[in-house]
Amino acid sequence: APLLKEVKYLQGIRAYTVDLSGTALWELPSDNDNPTNVLGFAGKVELLEVPEDLRKLHEELRELHLNVSALAVLPEWLGEFALLEALLLDGADNADDGGVLNSSLRVLPEVLGDLQALKTLTLEGF
Repeated sequence: APLLKEVKYLQGIRAYTVDLSGTALWELPSDNDNPTNVLGFAGKVELLEVPEDLRKLHEELRELHLNVSALAVLPEWLGEFALLEALLLDGADNADDGGVLNSSLRVLPEVLGDLQALKTLTLEGF
């Protein structure tokens, strides 16, 4: 998948933090890919879905930051991240003018309650 395609070249390196927040997405390199799980307009980039390739990191990821401003649901497989200690869900688009808040995401998956290692859950922009 386009967002994680560079990871395949990093053999033996473990990912403990993944940042797909508005700021990080704003800085994604442009390589003529047009991924279907990312929406870009007026200099802004927003996830339309949580990239499935992220699921491959379920045995090592400790911290996850997600821009969820364009999402209505989160995938149930987020509950597979047994070592996840911090989850930040940012519902505001990454506009500097205060942005638009997410009014679509109303319910978190129940499986997030099963994350034994989770110490911090941050909800912003809702």
